[in-house]
Amino acid sequence: MTGMISERQAWNSPTPGDDEKFELAKLGRAVRRQLPLVAFFAFIGAALAAAMVIGSVQRFIAIESILLDEERSNLLDQVSALPNSARNDSAIQSEIEIIKSRVLAEKVVDRLNLDENTAFLNPPTDMTRVVTGRIMGLADPILNLISPQQPTAPAEPVPQETAPPDAAEAAEPEPEADVAEREAAERARDRAIAIVRSNLFAGRAGRSLVIQIGYEGYDAERAAAIVRAFGNEYTQFQLESTTEDARNAGRWIQQRLDVLEQQSLDAARTVQEFRADNNLIEVRGDLLTDQQQSEMTSKLIDATAETAQAKARLDNFESLLSETDGDVITVSALETGTPSGQILNSLRSEYLELTRRQESVESLYGPDHSRAVDLAERAAALEDAIAEELNSAIAAIRADYAIAQSREETLRSQIEALSSTANDETADLGRLRQLEAISQTYAAVYRDYLERYELTTQQQGFPIASVRILSRAEVPRSASSPRKKLMLATGLTLGALLGIAIGAMRELRTQPLRTGEEVRETLGLSCAGLAPKYTRSSSRRSKEVLDRTLFRVRQAVLNNTSKTSGRVVGLAPAAEFRDALSMVPRLCTVLSMQGETVLVVDVSGKSKRLRNDVRRVSGAEFTTGQEIDRMMATDVQGSDAADGSTAARYKTMDDVASEYDFVLLLLPPLTRTIAVDPLSGMFDVSVMTIPWGKVSSELISGALRDHQVFASRLATTVLEGANLRKARRYMRSGDYEERIIHA
Repeated sequence: MTGMISERQAWNSPTPGDDEKFELAKLGRAVRRQLPLVAFFAFIGAALAAAMVIGSVQRFIAIESILLDEERSNLLDQVSALPNSARNDSAIQSEIEIIKSRVLAEKVVDRLNLDENTAFLNPPTDMTRVVTGRIMGLADPILNLISPQQPTAPAEPVPQETAPPDAAEAAEPEPEADVAEREAAERARDRAIAIVRSNLFAGRAGRSLVIQIGYEGYDAERAAAIVRAFGNEYTQFQLESTTEDARNAGRWIQQRLDVLEQQSLDAARTVQEFRADNNLIEVRGDLLTDQQQSEMTSKLIDATAETAQAKARLDNFESLLSETDGDVITVSALETGTPSGQILNSLRSEYLELTRRQESVESLYGPDHSRAVDLAERAAALEDAIAEELNSAIAAIRADYAIAQSREETLRSQIEALSSTANDETADLGRLRQLEAISQTYAAVYRDYLERYELTTQQQGFPIASVRILSRAEVPRSASSPRKKLMLATGLTLGALLGIAIGAMRELRTQPLRTGEEVRETLGLSCAGLAPKYTRSSSRRSKEVLDRTLFRVRQAVLNNTSKTSGRVVGLAPAAEFRDALSMVPRLCTVLSMQGETVLVVDVSGKSKRLRNDVRRVSGAEFTTGQEIDRMMATDVQGSDAADGSTAARYKTMDDVASEYDFVLLLLPPLTRTIAVDPLSGMFDVSVMTIPWGKVSSELISGALRDHQVFASRLATTVLEGANLRKARRYMRSGDYEERIIHA
């Protein structure tokens, strides 16, 4: 008989490091085993993708490209002192966020009246979006549990101002219909804005300064119109932003100009007051006290000459008037080179022309003629005007003479004052330099701000935007979604990946026993082979595999007992399963193949199913455990042996087995019975059936540890209820068992 399970595990245990080797053969078998599962999930994924393609609504994408024009930015810098920001990554990302903002979306909705478009507000139902929305709806509670939202504090009530009683009486309440209509319009507008923003996308084209604006919608023409509207509104927004910035800068600079102007005037006034208080007047960089004496002397000479010239002219006119007895016509001819002289020349020419005409008329018609009288009156008026203008010119000459006299006297007094003034002004001169520096600083800052203000004012009316539409959005000719091939490929791939993941999890978990090689390697036990479920309608191949396995069981029983008859075999499943011990009728056939007799004793409680099948086998009998107990419980001495009853013949199991070649005890599953059971000593050899693909090696090891007597007499094991088609996937290709099953 075989040794204890622990001993067999000792000499059959794998050498250290064998489990760490990655064998391609095992990987290939794992792939072959899980390939149907992967194919099933791939088919499910493709079917779901096909259903989504069928239920999807065609969508169209329109794209418009906008260039952030650096040349226009430089042109704008030429007319504005406000520098434009560099087009770095942050600036471009800011422009993208502006395009996605609600402000532009509101302008587009208002521009195209999308809030009044019923087809836009109620788009067709898309199965993909419905499924995605429901999945997100199911996931929201879980996400809220993981990261609950912080409760928002209730808004404080805004105090309402109490209107005067008269105003309250005068204000009429708005009709409820108008309120409802306005609220409905606001909701429609908000919905239109939300739809526009949800379907809009904007991004940078590579590392360039081009921003692409796209919109995906169910109507191709509407999608193109929305994208064009976004481009126009963005350009207008840039232009308005530049103008508004210039306007705000102009207001700020104007405020600064007012302050700087006052500061500059105060500084200049301080300088002048200090100069006046300390007589620190400079001429060509030098103090007047150092130059005035020499300069005023030359000026005094010029002033004296001017006084003499003015007096000579005045005396000349007065003498002419006295000599000519007030002939203003003759005297006026002397006034030339002055504005009064030009006027006098004009009046005198007109006067001479009138007198000539008067003389001509008088010679023809006489002095009493109306024309001659009229010309005489006009000539007299001109003579009066000449006299008046001449008097004005003489008065001007007289004034010039007075001024020249006054200037001459002033220069004489200044020269006398300078000659008596001390030249000790060094400390005052240093203070003057400080005050001048302060005044010049304020004046320079004021001039700079004045220039900026002028340029900023020009920029307000300079219509240049730093963006340019590079390519207008065209009406898309083909739908962008659903992408049928891509969706089918994606569904197929995702399904296959899910199948691979599940298959990998199935392979990585503790695998149940499915091959004799696994039983021998993991448990160190002998395994007769696979035993497929036996029925009358089983295939020929299943019967051949079962007969081969049961023949090995017969050989193992014969090899592990020295008896020539009365061999008691304990047959027990390792664990309870549906088709346990279904091979018993066929085993009886194999055991009685050479004319042996077989007694099947059912201790497991499966008599109803097996009784008829066993009794059909030639040389096999069937009985139950209760009947055997009654037989062995009857004492020969205390019984009536003369009656010939069966109960009076047996004392022990050996007495029962002596009349048969094989006694097959059908025991309950090892996992169901206690560790020490009354049947442990009744069998000579034991055979354990292992449910194929249902139990692990750890469960078998634990069951054998609890049933040591059964384990010590264990001849072999059988993998019962095997699925031959699946079993081939767990066997090495080309080995003995695989070839037999495949045959």
